[in-house]
Amino acid sequence: MNAYRSSCFFFVCIAGMALQAKVVQMPKEVPFSATGKPLAATVSTTAEELKSHRFSGQIMAPRDSELSFQQPGHIQFLQQPGAVVKKGEVVARLDEFDFQQGFSLAQSKKKMADIQAENAKREYEREVQLRASQASTDTVFDMKKSAYEQAKVGVNVAAVELQMAKERLNRAHLLAPYDCAIGKKQKNEFEYINTGMGVLTVYEIGRVEVHFHVPESFLGQIHVKDLMQVTVPAVGFQGEATVLRVVSVVEERTRTFEVVGQLTTPSPQVVPGLFAQAQLSAPTPK
Repeated sequence: MNAYRSSCFFFVCIAGMALQAKVVQMPKEVPFSATGKPLAATVSTTAEELKSHRFSGQIMAPRDSELSFQQPGHIQFLQQPGAVVKKGEVVARLDEFDFQQGFSLAQSKKKMADIQAENAKREYEREVQLRASQASTDTVFDMKKSAYEQAKVGVNVAAVELQMAKERLNRAHLLAPYDCAIGKKQKNEFEYINTGMGVLTVYEIGRVEVHFHVPESFLGQIHVKDLMQVTVPAVGFQGEATVLRVVSVVEERTRTFEVVGQLTTPSPQVVPGLFAQAQLSAPTPK
């Protein structure tokens, strides 16, 4: 009996010591939003931290376009990639033979319609005089009048056809939509293309933009008109850019937002596609 009591006492003592040694630590309370999702911790960024941070990005053109013809044909001429052209200059041309022939034919039809209308007009005016002197019948008068009206309609139709032929001839020339450089050729000379097929890719020159993706912790710290020090290592360029736009939408996958700047001192060496780095010069206090 004494041995049994000693065993029970020993077991109770050991259990008590284990309970005292084990401390259960409850998890800290996590704040939740109205939708039930945990709220992210707010990270404050000082102006000095922002100024010392370097952002990676890319040089991009403000505008780039894929040009195409509005009608089918055989390509006769294409500007080469790298060529710099002014707005309105020809960058591509189709074989004009068929379009020129169509334009000449439309011109001839218009002249013929004008002659027919002039003859019909004289016949009608003569018939008006004969009828006034009662030397013509109503049937003949109506025929002359109808022929004159049809001739006038023929002139209008021929004028429209001539304008359409002129437009087709003009559309055989593909013009630069703005001052640009040729980026890429999708087609080659002597190829046949259909309407809407991409022929050339062009990008605007004279000013370039710098696009950066900035960590979300800097949101609200970068503002329009802030200055950035920009470096383009590939061509050894260093200069300044002014912030044009801050896209205050954080991408879910990268947790970054976009900042777009424009170089204050453009360089012909800085072209779209180059890697760039930027550092904020002096954040504007808000």
